[in-house]
Amino acid sequence: MEAVKLIGTAVAMLIGLILTPVVALATETATGNSSVASISGLKSIIELVPYIYVFVIIGAGLLTMYAFYKD
Repeated sequence: MEAVKLIGTAVAMLIGLILTPVVALATETATGNSSVASISGLKSIIELVPYIYVFVIIGAGLLTMYAFYKD
């Protein structure tokens, strides 16, 4: 049963990381918008979204694995 949890967590992380280019493309589209460029600092914050997404996906996966195997 433990192997199923590990494989499920790994698959969830893999799916999340496969979707990373979609997040990056959406971020690129958003930063190219002229209304976003006119607001000071907003473009810099939006450019951080892909990095935050990747860290959250990896962090959630690692925390889930830790929670399954901490016993």
